[in-house]
Amino acid sequence: MLKMLRNYLNLDFPLHVSDASGDINYYVDFTGMDVADYFHLTFDEDKIPLRKYKSPIGVQRNYLFVAIWGIFCLQSYLKNKSEKWLRKTYKQADWLIKNVSRDNKRGCFWAHDYPWVEDGILLTPPWISAMGHGMALSLLSRVYRLKNDERYIEDFENILNLFETEVRDGGVKSKREGLVFYEEYHGTNDSVRILDGFLVALLGLYDAFKYTNSSRAKILFDEGINTLTRQISIWNFNNLWSWYYPGKKLSDRMYNKFNFCLLLSLYDITREEAFKGAADRWSPHDKTMREKMSIYRMWFFWRLKQSLQFDLINNREKSLC
Repeated sequence: MLKMLRNYLNLDFPLHVSDASGDINYYVDFTGMDVADYFHLTFDEDKIPLRKYKSPIGVQRNYLFVAIWGIFCLQSYLKNKSEKWLRKTYKQADWLIKNVSRDNKRGCFWAHDYPWVEDGILLTPPWISAMGHGMALSLLSRVYRLKNDERYIEDFENILNLFETEVRDGGVKSKREGLVFYEEYHGTNDSVRILDGFLVALLGLYDAFKYTNSSRAKILFDEGINTLTRQISIWNFNNLWSWYYPGKKLSDRMYNKFNFCLLLSLYDITREEAFKGAADRWSPHDKTMREKMSIYRMWFFWRLKQSLQFDLINNREKSLC
């Protein structure tokens, strides 16, 4: 019983800031977790992941998880030098470059072919995500570095069009009070401003600059860093934890640790003290029991709110029958 209680009150999650590993490793080490199980992945006959969502969405292709699985395979290769993991890495990258879409307005992009609702915002297919494109840029950059094959980066300049194009025009950029934000989820006029999606997008832009010396990628990265520096406090819950939706939904263990690792990685790049300060405050370690209870209360109230909203929707549907 005591062991179960200790595990329940453990706020940590097995994600860690990566070592350099010859400048190839991704910033966050995913190898301490079971990526396929945690993200509910299944694999097609070509060993490309699909994600299993709850009904009615079901099993769908999500390019974000193709990129994450590719990063995980690369990290597994870096750890044990098994060629099977390197082949799996290349397979994910090859899928991405073969399945990119193109149009004259947005350039090159990947899109989701299923509807999604996030914080009350309905995203209708085909919809796109800054987070997915950021992770894809990071994977393709590393495969380019490994294989020295221009095919993996030849679409980068066109992918950057998305980050220069505002949401209302089909891109992933939103602006508020002159500050630029790259949206993981967005409607035509609404934004959710999820932190981990923004951070992954920023690191993808940095990788595009680092591996291809793209001046456009550097400008987009710098604009986002300016926003993050000025607004990091909107994701700060009582100097204890990170918000998932600012002021609405608290991050769970995984997302908080992900934010922690991503911020420390951006601190290493920019030396911006605000990022290190936020990461230090959100560290899952050394929390008092009172601080833990404050975090758990916020999780409880969010789940209660979601349950009540679900019941309300069901009751409305029944009244219409």
